[in-house]
Amino acid sequence: MGSKRPLADDAGDHDGESSNHPKRRKFYGSGKHKAKEGTSEFAKKRVRNIQRLLQSKADLPANVRNDLERELAALRSDVADRAFQKKRSAMIAKYHMVRFFERKKASRLVKQLRRQIESDPNSDDIASLKQQLHVAEVDEAYTQYHPHVEPYISLYGNAKPSDGDESADKTPVAKLALKAERPPMWAEVETTMEEGLEALKRLRERRSADDSTPAPKRPAPKMSSGANNTPLKPQQEHKQKHEAQSKHQHGDKSNPAGAGERGAKTALNRRERRRLMRETMAADEDADSDGGGGFFEEA
Repeated sequence: MGSKRPLADDAGDHDGESSNHPKRRKFYGSGKHKAKEGTSEFAKKRVRNIQRLLQSKADLPANVRNDLERELAALRSDVADRAFQKKRSAMIAKYHMVRFFERKKASRLVKQLRRQIESDPNSDDIASLKQQLHVAEVDEAYTQYHPHVEPYISLYGNAKPSDGDESADKTPVAKLALKAERPPMWAEVETTMEEGLEALKRLRERRSADDSTPAPKRPAPKMSSGANNTPLKPQQEHKQKHEAQSKHQHGDKSNPAGAGERGAKTALNRRERRRLMRETMAADEDADSDGGGGFFEEA
């Protein structure tokens, strides 16, 4: 009867070989955290990997490089959209209270001024009341349609009654601030009101002060000095592959030796393209497993 192995050997075998066994890695994973697809972290990591791949491999086929550049542009746009939505939510939560209270004050003042104008349309102060009504309506629109991602400046924060005015205690704060200085955005809201409701909504959702959303720039493809990497149409590519295969099988009498091989190298067949795609995916996985961080990490 054979003797049993020592307990130390069993422990060493369990800690060493079984932990690195392919089946164990398949079911339990390698222990490295990977970002979930569809998240902002995954998009940023994928952007870094594509940038590294495009810089390290200058001899990529034109179709593979174009696909990677299109994916890179789409990922950059997605990252920018996620950053905008995150900032928008934070700014809405930050200024929600002050905007709510000032909107209520402006709305009450608008109703009061309209009632005064309707009650006595032939009053001597009708022009002054209409001017105050216009200012109050712009104040109300300012509280509603101020751009979300830009800092909100209060309208009535510095409104104080004048010295010696006994009736100032009963005067609404919004009415006291009718002649006060307005923020720069107030004039822009006043101008936008003339264009309609849709223009006000665009103003509220704009991303920058100049109302321009910069599109991600697509880098120009790097052309190698050797073969022509101009993307071909599907019909031209099929025709070129067919000619190259026929020259490789039957030979080309009009060309010197080796010309058929050069034509076959220029037009890659399906098997070679698949091999290059597998190498590209393997290089992408290697870059993905290096733990993030690097020279091309975006904010």
